[in-house]
Amino acid sequence: MKTTVHVDRLGAFAVDEQQLTKLWRLMENDVGRVRASAHCSDDVEREFQTLATLLQYENASNKRAESIEMYARSEEWTKRLTVSFARQGSYRVSIYLECSEQERLYLLDSIFDIVSETKRKLLSPIVVPDYVAWFGIGGAVIGCLLFAILTALYISEEQLGEGALGHFLAEVISSRLWLVYIALLCIGYAIHGFRGRLVPPLLLITGQGKARYQNWQNSWRVGSAVVMSILTTLGIVVSVWL
Repeated sequence: MKTTVHVDRLGAFAVDEQQLTKLWRLMENDVGRVRASAHCSDDVEREFQTLATLLQYENASNKRAESIEMYARSEEWTKRLTVSFARQGSYRVSIYLECSEQERLYLLDSIFDIVSETKRKLLSPIVVPDYVAWFGIGGAVIGCLLFAILTALYISEEQLGEGALGHFLAEVISSRLWLVYIALLCIGYAIHGFRGRLVPPLLLITGQGKARYQNWQNSWRVGSAVVMSILTTLGIVVSVWL
């Protein structure tokens, strides 16, 4: 019986030559003829007919691969497999598989094993969330809480006859609620847009991409050390002050 499976795995990915080779060989041996395409930073879609041409791609900075898709099919069209890394800039790998029920589990397990090697496990939880939605929902929650506080203040004024402080707070909070919400949305959009520069959805570690990956790792080590030193210093200052 023929089955169709479509699975997504969220995260940021770094794919090197060894992993590309393992995935290509798996698709070639267990499915059929393999082809690959990469969407590059110069907005050109490049096709690769063989594994050798894919591995030999220069991957220069001005035309670096931002997403890659590998697809294979059998000659009889009874099996098809597509594996897409970071399609349209998304933080995900998509797997589409058509095959018999007997082959499904083996192929999926084999692909997942390779994909798990490419996932950047420490950074993926940071870049996957939709920060626009998070900050939008957070702003709505804060707005509801402030509305509840305002309601409580007005009730207390009516019951106790004390209105000066409550009225003042109510005016200040209500006049700035929309500013707080807009500010939170702007922060969410800023993080959402900036995360792609800090942690790209896909790093293809071939050609010139090897040097870029090494530079990226060095930059993160330096940045992490600076952040840790700042936090340590703040911790010492706070502990002394308290």
